[in-house]
Amino acid sequence: MKNNKYIISMILPIIILIGMAMTPLMTYYKGNEIIINTKPYDPTDPFRGDYIYMNYDINDINLSQIPDRLIDKEDYYQDKLSNKDLYVVLKKENEIYKVDYLTDKKPKDKIYLKAKYNHTITDWEEKKDNEKENIIGIRVSYNLDKYFIEENTGSDFEKKAREGKLKAKVKVYNGYSLLIDVF
Repeated sequence: MKNNKYIISMILPIIILIGMAMTPLMTYYKGNEIIINTKPYDPTDPFRGDYIYMNYDINDINLSQIPDRLIDKEDYYQDKLSNKDLYVVLKKENEIYKVDYLTDKKPKDKIYLKAKYNHTITDWEEKKDNEKENIIGIRVSYNLDKYFIEENTGSDFEKKAREGKLKAKVKVYNGYSLLIDVF
């Protein structure tokens, strides 16, 4: 009996580690490869070495890309969207993938990313007598925000990102995404 507990305690961590590695491995080998645009962001972190904190065009979702049943166009969406499973369906324009629409139902036969609601995006409208904050969309996040790079190459990537020339190659499988390369 003691031997069985000992064997189970030895095998259980290995099974958990294999289970944690399955989704990234399936994504890497079976996922669709897509290219997305990045947005500039400061990559400096003296404690971690050179890395790029990635920000993408597809992080921002316009109101027109969100179904009415998910939002109230006059109110912030923190309560409605923060605990939901959200999926961003992508469409290919030339060779770059962009946001087609956001949904809370898992799409079938489409390329999509599982996303988390971050915050509401607003824009100030200045009028003569009053200012008004207009809601223009939401910001979502994916598990694609950091990419470690070779030492002393961060400034090159930062320059490319500022010029809008930095692209990211991502593998996508059942909504799970894996950042493969930046170029």
